[in-house]
Amino acid sequence: FLVILVPAHMFAFGSLDRHLGHVRRYSKSSLSQAVVQIGFKVMRLRYLNVLGLVGWWFSSRILKRTIVPSWQVKLFDFFFWPWLVLEKYLPLPVGLSVLCIAQKV
Repeated sequence: FLVILVPAHMFAFGSLDRHLGHVRRYSKSSLSQAVVQIGFKVMRLRYLNVLGLVGWWFSSRILKRTIVPSWQVKLFDFFFWPWLVLEKYLPLPVGLSVLCIAQKV
């Protein structure tokens, strides 16, 4: 099995990504194509952390930060963790990350 978690949506690519060494962000479609191309069958593919995407985009694209301040992470963890639990049961149209679970063909 292959389990991979990658950054999602090129519109969110910014200063945080560059600082972390990211060179691209993926859509579900582009990740699926890459995984299939190397000989895997996609078993599960979904976006994660839709609310985190908003904060990431704002911090990276608007504020041009290279790190996420610890207070912002704590605020997110405190207020939005129930959403992250609920998100497990909802199909999301977007998210901060794409999760792929695949099996070698």
